[in-house]
Amino acid sequence: MNHRITLLFFLFLTHCPLLAQQLSITGQVTSSAKNQPIEFANIFLQNTADNSIQLGTITDIAGRFELLVAAKGEYEINISFVGYADWKKKLVLTENKDLGIFPLKAAVNELDEVVVTADKNIITRKEDKLVFNVATSPLKSGYDGLEVLQRSPNVFVDSEGSIQMRGEAPTVMINGRISNLSGANLTNYISNLQSDNIQSIEIQTHLSANTDAQSSGGLINIILKKKPVGFDASIRSDYAILGDGFHHAFSGGSFNYGAQKWNVYGSYNYTFRFRESKAQNRLEYFERQELIAIEETFISKLKRPNYQLGLVGDLSQNHVVGLEGYASTFNFQLTNNSAIDVFKQGSQIQNGQAIVAGIFDGQLYTTTLNYTWTLDTLKSNLKVFGDYANQQVSRNNMTTSTYEDGLLTDNTERNNSTANTLIYSAQTDLEKYYHNGLKLEAGAKLTYTDRENTLLSDILTNEIWQPTNRTTSFNYTEQVLAGYFALNKNLGDKYFLEVGLRVENTDLDRLDLADNATIQQNYTNWFPAFYLSRDLKNNNTLSFSYSKRLRRPPFQFLNNNVLKINDFRYELGNPDLIPENVNNRLCKRG
Repeated sequence: MNHRITLLFFLFLTHCPLLAQQLSITGQVTSSAKNQPIEFANIFLQNTADNSIQLGTITDIAGRFELLVAAKGEYEINISFVGYADWKKKLVLTENKDLGIFPLKAAVNELDEVVVTADKNIITRKEDKLVFNVATSPLKSGYDGLEVLQRSPNVFVDSEGSIQMRGEAPTVMINGRISNLSGANLTNYISNLQSDNIQSIEIQTHLSANTDAQSSGGLINIILKKKPVGFDASIRSDYAILGDGFHHAFSGGSFNYGAQKWNVYGSYNYTFRFRESKAQNRLEYFERQELIAIEETFISKLKRPNYQLGLVGDLSQNHVVGLEGYASTFNFQLTNNSAIDVFKQGSQIQNGQAIVAGIFDGQLYTTTLNYTWTLDTLKSNLKVFGDYANQQVSRNNMTTSTYEDGLLTDNTERNNSTANTLIYSAQTDLEKYYHNGLKLEAGAKLTYTDRENTLLSDILTNEIWQPTNRTTSFNYTEQVLAGYFALNKNLGDKYFLEVGLRVENTDLDRLDLADNATIQQNYTNWFPAFYLSRDLKNNNTLSFSYSKRLRRPPFQFLNNNVLKINDFRYELGNPDLIPENVNNRLCKRG
């Protein structure tokens, strides 16, 4: 049996992408005090041109890592691990490079690094997942959920709070329930969680059939502790300078009051963020021998309060029900000043400026009902979820462009848009465990989305506002009905296998209110998933995974918002974007 599995594994690996032409970056991460190797340290490589994440990995049991880079260039390598200060280093990559040893120092505000390196159970492997045991780590108290994710293996959180795995947004679950939040709303929800209430975080780089087909980056499951009996509360406030002209303030509190069979909990926090940045852009028109040089100064202010209130109770033995409400509002103000210079054959022929002023306001309200029934002594369970979300966003901005020499025309333009979204979803999941180690997962989910979008775009002509051809109004409804099953099992002492299939039917309607045109689509997609891993020496694994996914455009891309920066740069939403199929295949050793 094992020989057949090994042959199957070899056949899969022979179809993995060839890596011969890529450049290799290697190194080793150790503790500076004890010179001991650090396993599961996060390694991320950023492009210094735009700070985008190129790729990432984690260290093995010997503290070693390898990154395979597709192109030469300037990069910054970032190394982090719970309980230690971050390490960053810029490098110019032209050939294979061994960076040697990176000795990490214990963070001043966290536990002594001797304790950290001695506890080998902070991060462990469990089948196809890495498990970060927050309750036994230096982050077990006094941190919010986002700060904990920043120290979780294979997870990257940037200065704006954006969460990434493998360069894409992951699916986030709370106690096994997929969160319908995304972007800044998801970031703020996780910030409301306190590390004192987090038991562990499960991180899965491949995606199974039990996740939505639009998931792409990976899976993060945050497991919360059972609410304690009695009353407890916490208050927190902090201020941070995240960079030159980048300030962040946070203040909030949380409480929990519980008896033997029920708990009431809640939280409130307020975030303020100020950012000032500068950028230079060049547009070259070679045939006309023209060059446009633009220097921008961007200033933004964000104010966001968040509210959470929930109830968890035992209906009877093995039956638990929960109800949670979450609300978030935001006010975002921006100004952008562009200095514009136009050159012809090396000589300046025009100069001017563009001034943008904008205000974005939004409200989000969500309600979640969940029920769990424990079916047997093996902890098989049936879960039922119901979610409701209501989001309202308005964006108003005005741009004034003025020029000195008159070659380009002075103009003033304003763009005001509204986007109202309602989401209803119902989901049921079954996890069935068998005595032989087999695990069966099956479930169904129905999601209904209703969006109303309006854009009023005007330009000032002879002191009268005239609509432009970008003015639109449309309604968009989408219904997704999904079902799935998945089977997984350990095969002997070294192999783990998981197979699954998901099917999704999408029914959508788009009504353009301007010309009363309707676009209707109904399609069904099948999404197989496969994962096979083999344990190697020194706690390493070799794995192969395949999954088919559906990349749906996010709301912020679909909304027909327009932000005019200057006459040469617009930021446009596109309501006509359509989903695309993606085949993910990953061969990994780690």
